[in-house]
Amino acid sequence: MNLPGAAPDGVLPVRKSAGMTSHDVVERVRRLLRVRAGHTGTLDPAARGLLPVALGEATKLTRWLSASDKRYRARVRLGSATDTLDAAGQEVARAPVPPLEETVLRECCARFVGTIEQVPPMHSAIRVGGKRLYQLARRGVEVERAPRRVRIERIELVSFAADTFEIDVRCSAGTYIRALAADMARALGTVGHLAELERTEAAGFKLEQAVAPDEPEQMLRAIEPLERLVRRFRCLEVPREALLPLARGREPRAEELAALGLAGLDDQPVVLIPPEQAPMLVLGPDPEAGTARLRILRVLRPERK
Repeated sequence: MNLPGAAPDGVLPVRKSAGMTSHDVVERVRRLLRVRAGHTGTLDPAARGLLPVALGEATKLTRWLSASDKRYRARVRLGSATDTLDAAGQEVARAPVPPLEETVLRECCARFVGTIEQVPPMHSAIRVGGKRLYQLARRGVEVERAPRRVRIERIELVSFAADTFEIDVRCSAGTYIRALAADMARALGTVGHLAELERTEAAGFKLEQAVAPDEPEQMLRAIEPLERLVRRFRCLEVPREALLPLARGREPRAEELAALGLAGLDDQPVVLIPPEQAPMLVLGPDPEAGTARLRILRVLRPERK
């Protein structure tokens, strides 16, 4: 298919297959649709499922899209631990697997619901001392990692067998399902690792909406355009003449914000939208002044059609 031009601004929900990196997916989308692109949250190479890819001006919103809750279908294998906490790693420990019962497994799931602390895996992209943890791990170096708080909204037991169980997990951004699998195995009195992982929801999209990154025509039909995407955030319609000076770089005055009812906000941004074609502005708390003051965080300039 020969595209008449670059794809529209928006988000494309992609169905990533196991074995591809998130970077691979983004590069393929960028090449086929001829547009600036970036993903809204890394999915491990061994994992499959939903990877929302922001296109064009929507890449300016990835900070907030990435922070949304996620949902996964995970299969945990017991009795074997690996250095990466998943099936891609080398086995580092074995332990007997106690008899699995549905009641015990459901109780174990319930123990991990709520706000919990996780120690990030050594094979992860977090930086310690300026180095990515996975870079240190590849050199055989292990460093102390501070636990991080994450929130597990729900864990549902899907099925189980002699040495495996499958769960459906809804959680906050930043949750390591690999770490959750290893922690649940320990709680069951053994060791374990993540055998399979599929992401089914992210950034407000569901896996059923996703398309393979190989058919441009189908990909174009699946894009959620920027004009609809921004409606996921708090939006205010503002006259074009009021927006243009701000889009050119002037910070909003206190009286202007007060007139819009925006004296302060929580961590969620607000999008100022004109009634006709013009830039859209994303406002949020000024990190240097706290939530009492708002500043322009992004200027979205949709392509004129």
